[in-house]
Amino acid sequence: VNGMRSHIASRLRSSSLSAVPPRPDSSDYSADLARAATSILYRSPIPSKENRPIYILNAAALPDSKEADFDSLLPYVLARLPEEDDLLRGYEYEVVFFAGDDGSVTQKKNRPGWGWFLQAYHVLSRAMRKRLQRLYIVHEKAWVRILAEIFSTIASPKFRRKIVHASTLTNLALYIPIEELLIPPSTYLHDRRISDDIFAPYASGRRAYAARVPFPVSKQGKPRFPRVLREATSFLLLEPNIVTEGLFRVPPHAKLREVLMEAYDRGQKFIIWKDNGSTLDLPKYPNAQNQDEIISEIDPRDAYSVHMAAALIKAWYAGLRQPIFPAPMYKDLKRLFGDPDEHLDVYRLKDLISPSSQWSFLPAVSREIMTRHLLPLLSSIAAHQDHNKMTPENLAVCLAPTLLCGPDQLEDAKMSSIVRRILTQAITLWPSGLCDACGIAPNAFIEDLRLPKDMADWEDPVEGYTARQGTLHDDEHQVTGIVLQDNENIWQPLPLPPLPPRSSGALHPPMTGPATGEAIPRRKPVPSLQAPPRYSTIISDPSNVSQSPTAYTLVATNSPCTHQDDHQAEGKTGTNCVHDSLEPPQIVLPKRKALTAEQIDNAEHAAAQIDAGRTATSTAPPFGHPSPHFREILEAVTKKAPTMHSPTAETGSHRELRRPSWPVQPSITSLARPVHPAQPVSTRPPSKSTSLPIPGMKPRTPSPGLLRKMPSFEASTASKTLRRPAGKLDVKKVSVDDLRRLYEERAGTAKTLVEVGKRR
Repeated sequence: VNGMRSHIASRLRSSSLSAVPPRPDSSDYSADLARAATSILYRSPIPSKENRPIYILNAAALPDSKEADFDSLLPYVLARLPEEDDLLRGYEYEVVFFAGDDGSVTQKKNRPGWGWFLQAYHVLSRAMRKRLQRLYIVHEKAWVRILAEIFSTIASPKFRRKIVHASTLTNLALYIPIEELLIPPSTYLHDRRISDDIFAPYASGRRAYAARVPFPVSKQGKPRFPRVLREATSFLLLEPNIVTEGLFRVPPHAKLREVLMEAYDRGQKFIIWKDNGSTLDLPKYPNAQNQDEIISEIDPRDAYSVHMAAALIKAWYAGLRQPIFPAPMYKDLKRLFGDPDEHLDVYRLKDLISPSSQWSFLPAVSREIMTRHLLPLLSSIAAHQDHNKMTPENLAVCLAPTLLCGPDQLEDAKMSSIVRRILTQAITLWPSGLCDACGIAPNAFIEDLRLPKDMADWEDPVEGYTARQGTLHDDEHQVTGIVLQDNENIWQPLPLPPLPPRSSGALHPPMTGPATGEAIPRRKPVPSLQAPPRYSTIISDPSNVSQSPTAYTLVATNSPCTHQDDHQAEGKTGTNCVHDSLEPPQIVLPKRKALTAEQIDNAEHAAAQIDAGRTATSTAPPFGHPSPHFREILEAVTKKAPTMHSPTAETGSHRELRRPSWPVQPSITSLARPVHPAQPVSTRPPSKSTSLPIPGMKPRTPSPGLLRKMPSFEASTASKTLRRPAGKLDVKKVSVDDLRRLYEERAGTAKTLVEVGKRR
């Protein structure tokens, strides 16, 4: 393979192609080929971030192979690359290859064959091939992709690592800042066929067109012209351009106009204006190299014309957020200027468009734009109407529709005739008294067109989410209502609303403000929360019912009542909240039925089973005697005492909150779950009727492992012999003792299960 590659390379080097062009003073030198080479390969003024020069290779500028001799053109193109002596000293460079065409659908150029490209590659010196550090291929096509594969496999395998593929200019912006490149118009047109817009990180944004502030504020705090107005107006007023026929009337390339509008919003540094032999001088950027020489070599076909400059100015006025003549002013315009036979003099126009006028119904921004830019520009163009054929009336016809942008297009068309009359008379009278009447200096327009001295004012600021405060024009004649500023204020923190006034508490005196001295109301103190008691405390001391979970819940929720005021609550009975009195929180237990003899037998049976387990483990915690309040509760339950009632009772159509008739304190036994007797298992088959009782579940037989861990189940057989003692049952005492024993043994069983679980 290496031998085949060297053989092919030797054959290619032996071809007739040459890398050295003829001398300029030689008879073989061709000025046409040299001029074509300047469009094919040129250098971008600003180098890369590694301070390497960037060369632009434009495939759209390649001529048709049937019309031009590529063998003769190649030396002129290669001569624009770095010289051999610089390359030997370590001079490195980068190349951006725009492989797309000029966007023309009808014309298709013929390219040379693959052999010519291979010969052209091997004509390059070794230093020129090695010093190429990066090759960006943008808008590559099939033939470019095949050519890159050939170079990276056959010609040079190391060549592949230097190639960066980018399908659009937006993708290229991820690698290099495209706003610093000198991009030809053909590349913009081809990119617009692929993508709808171009986005460059940290550069794209709203700068000039449809900006919130039409005239940005300079570093000195004064409004200035945006860059698009400064450059386009300065180029249009040049002597060879101002006499061009059809200014503001000849339409330019529509897509190219959109591309340029986007370029100004992106902050593209190099937008070349060349037409009629005149070139607009660009500011000298600090890091640019050979800027004037590079711009002077650019062909006018790769620059922008005077008609494009006029179209950009016209588009700027059409894109204002608030038009010069807003829609709410249409009625006043009809009333004051609707008569077509009425003559408009200087004084009436002064009252309408003067920035210092107190009787004008136009916004202050509109009057400032008209007197600082629109009328001085149009009057300068109308002064050369003999050559450009643009009279004041022709200029008013071209620009009047752009100054109106209401919701109804038919109404705008009707108002266009009135605005045309006003604009025609204002252009005519501007140099003959209207300028002085409005208080505008004669040379103010020329001074506004000069390049700012501060480099920060060369470019317009990008409207971001953190706009500077104070840059908005405060206009007392705002007529467009609520202006939505592109929803950009949603990221700014809004001021918090003030708290509602509160009544000052009696325990805390009101505070006074440090500045006003007025009393500041304070909140009512929040009740302190008690720490929840430990579980061992509840079990070991059942008499301390104030630390029970239920009591803790009532204390924690003892907050001020939200449905009525404290002053309104005083003096009312039956609707007071729990916290209104200083009494401790109370619990009202619901009614319970008296225990039957069968339920008492079941309770004794269960107590005997737990007693056997307690004897085997002997680890139950000590318990105290039940509280006297609990005895009263149980006595009231068994005797169906009428003193117990539900805390809520239905009264009419609403519920009322009542207090118990006597204070009740909960005990540990009142919090236990009641024991219900097991339902007998029925042997009858299940009935299909839903009204019949459903048979209960069969008791589950404990496993042998559970019997070994729970001795209480083994001793449960002895409990079967227990019988209820003969004689009259003392319900008042025996039932309480049985229940107390039952719940004490349940607590002991729970602790036993915990210890058994820990041993496992």
